[in-house]
Amino acid sequence: MAFGFSPQYAEDYQLEGLDREHFLAIAIEAIERLELKLSKVTSSGILVYTKMSAYSWAEEITLTFGIDKVTVRSQCTGNQLFDWGKNRRNVQDLILEIKHVRRILKEEKLAAKLQALSEMETLNEELPPSAPASSAKDKISHFFSIFRSTEGYRITPILVNLNLVVFVVMLFAGVSWISPTAEELLKWGANFREFTLKDQGWRLLTACFLHAGIFHLLFNMYALVYIGLLLEPHIGSLRFLLIYLLAGIGGSLASLWWNDYMVAVGASGAIFGLYGVFLALLLSKVLDKNIQRAFLTSTLVFVIYMVLNALKKQTNIDNAAHFGGFFTGFLFGFALIPSLKRPKNQLLNASILSLFSVLLLTVCVSVYHSIPNETAKYSQFMRRFAVIEKAALKVYRLPKNSTKLTIYNEVNLHGLPKWHRMLALVKEQYQLELPVQLLRRNRIMERYCKARIKSYELIRTVLLYPNHNFDYAVNYYNNSIMSLLEEMKALNQQ
Repeated sequence: MAFGFSPQYAEDYQLEGLDREHFLAIAIEAIERLELKLSKVTSSGILVYTKMSAYSWAEEITLTFGIDKVTVRSQCTGNQLFDWGKNRRNVQDLILEIKHVRRILKEEKLAAKLQALSEMETLNEELPPSAPASSAKDKISHFFSIFRSTEGYRITPILVNLNLVVFVVMLFAGVSWISPTAEELLKWGANFREFTLKDQGWRLLTACFLHAGIFHLLFNMYALVYIGLLLEPHIGSLRFLLIYLLAGIGGSLASLWWNDYMVAVGASGAIFGLYGVFLALLLSKVLDKNIQRAFLTSTLVFVIYMVLNALKKQTNIDNAAHFGGFFTGFLFGFALIPSLKRPKNQLLNASILSLFSVLLLTVCVSVYHSIPNETAKYSQFMRRFAVIEKAALKVYRLPKNSTKLTIYNEVNLHGLPKWHRMLALVKEQYQLELPVQLLRRNRIMERYCKARIKSYELIRTVLLYPNHNFDYAVNYYNNSIMSLLEEMKALNQQ
């Protein structure tokens, strides 16, 4: 069983005096007998794909000429971490069939194969018989090569390294490596409606490089490396970077629009955008038709997982960012198709990138300014409430030798009017479209104001009738107020 970003297995077949043309003819016959899908035949080897089935997700098989030998390699093409022995079986079955065909193939049929081989237009090509994505994945030979730029894999490691550096810097600044608080993430640029819509639009992008703990980071970086290996070789580094950034902004904006009270971080919106691009390219048949099925299957599995995950209740996963990023990338993918079909047309390529990028940013700006910022209005109310509350509680800060008349006047002329004013302000907040958390807080504050009013009225009564026993009522309201304060404290910590 092989494991890795691209599980694979290889064996050498000794030519034993067999020339290239005869081997190619024999190998093609063996490939046809095994019902494999022949993709390309060149002077340097053969590119083949297995059929799609429950057992196989269209592995890529290459037969590459060396000195007196041919290297037969089978490699997974989709998002597979384990091959469960598929690649070994593919290689060994093909080698056995080549040996069998070499023994039984009759001269007449061999001649016909050689004649058909000589008429192939690709025979004189010297290009490697492998897909760009597979070539990129071959360069990930060890763990540390994930972080090093190479041909076809330039921007992905830079983005991975940038995310890792930001995380490490946050750790040195004292941020928790397992479960950072919302306040910590907000200080570093997390996406939050109240702040982002308040002249801090840069949070739409900075949030894409922050993560809520080491596991969140590792999962996202694995997904980024995998889609980077698949997609960047096909669309180029500039397009890859542009899509990552725009899909990240699109995902953050969707999160902002959908989540009115969530502190959102993570590269997943941008990563989902890259998968959206890949799905668009697969559906448009820009890629090799044989490898297309494997990638389409694995990408659809990813999309189905995303949809099912979105249906879960009571989850902290920002599905809005995932869908927003994916949809942005999906649209961008279709916009890229004309330039990918004409890769040498630089003017067309630059025009499409520029126009679509400007269009997306224009839409983002329009949506950004259309999102209501009720949370900011509520925060402004809370600051005003805190000022009035401090003034209303002045009675508890009076000198101990204050007269009963002084206390009575403070309660009756200043305290009670202020609590009634605060209660009216609290009720006004129900006119806002508040998120559930703030609505719950507002209801607690309404009960809190009413309890304070009852308490102050009782203090006034005690001062007017000093000979009566009001201990039970005083304790009741004091306990009610303390309970409500604890309830608000617990709600703030959620």
